[in-house]
Amino acid sequence: MAEDLVQEALERACRQWRKVAVADSPEAYVRKVLVNLANDRWRRLSRLGERPGLSGVPETADPRDRFGQVELRAELIEALLGLPMGMRSVVVLYYLHDLDARQVADVLDISSSAVRSQLARGLAKLRDSVSGTQAPHTPSAAFGGTK
Repeated sequence: MAEDLVQEALERACRQWRKVAVADSPEAYVRKVLVNLANDRWRRLSRLGERPGLSGVPETADPRDRFGQVELRAELIEALLGLPMGMRSVVVLYYLHDLDARQVADVLDISSSAVRSQLARGLAKLRDSVSGTQAPHTPSAAFGGTK
């Protein structure tokens, strides 16, 4: 699924190469296309009533258990799916793509203060949704990120 998104983003960038080549940052242009494609895909799935189900995921997972980490990651992904689209985009770009607030703001065309606000609210919602479990304090710990 991720490979399909990357391929489609690169295909769209190739079709618009003249515009991409003169952009200040071609990488940021392609990243924005990728974020928009991912958001479109989630909107389409939610419109159809489809959501990845996580039946059988236990309430808690031992962090030392490799299979438990997979289950914990699945639980975190489910919590991310519960966030509004913009908030989810901010959290994913900041923690999983290791962009700073200014870069996230540039990709999403919002202010840096809006990024920080959405990030704080998103983390609070994630903590609330996984409360009572052996969840990490930040989403990046489950995904192996650095922030």
